[in-house]
Amino acid sequence: VLKPQRRCTHCGREGHTEQRCWHAHPHLKPAYRREGRQQEEPKEAGATLNSAESKYYVLFDSGNLRTSLCSSEVAVGRMRRKAEEVWLVGFQGTLTAASEVVDLPLSWKGRELGIVQCYVVPECPYDVIMAKEKMKELGAILNTGRDEVYIPKVGRIPFERTKTQTTQGVNAINNKSR
Repeated sequence: VLKPQRRCTHCGREGHTEQRCWHAHPHLKPAYRREGRQQEEPKEAGATLNSAESKYYVLFDSGNLRTSLCSSEVAVGRMRRKAEEVWLVGFQGTLTAASEVVDLPLSWKGRELGIVQCYVVPECPYDVIMAKEKMKELGAILNTGRDEVYIPKVGRIPFERTKTQTTQGVNAINNKSR
């Protein structure tokens, strides 16, 4: 079921109605926007998701990471396939190459999220790091105000902040762009 598109009759933009328009009603604008500061977009947050046989701590990374990653432990028993080699640059400048991928089906409370194709990285600090592109594909939105990630297919997934560590600049770089 698709939601009908809302268009503001005051400013003409989509996504809200005139009753919620900041141009028509400046007092509705959040304080951080009124003061001229842009709220920093959250870059990462984590939650525990399920696969058919296990639970995995998944870091949702909306930063620079271009390919999803998983640890060697997550890949055990899964069919590995060769893929284009990528280089991972850690925040301390360490380089790691990865060239095998696995498909990891994930779900949240019984609702299927889909299959995430992950590069297998032995030193991966999390079970799974979901890259920005996969998050876009799923429609995932990080909401630090509510401490959740929202994915239309499955709903709201609460963050587990105690497990979240910063990846501080872990990037997947294709060989072609080196």
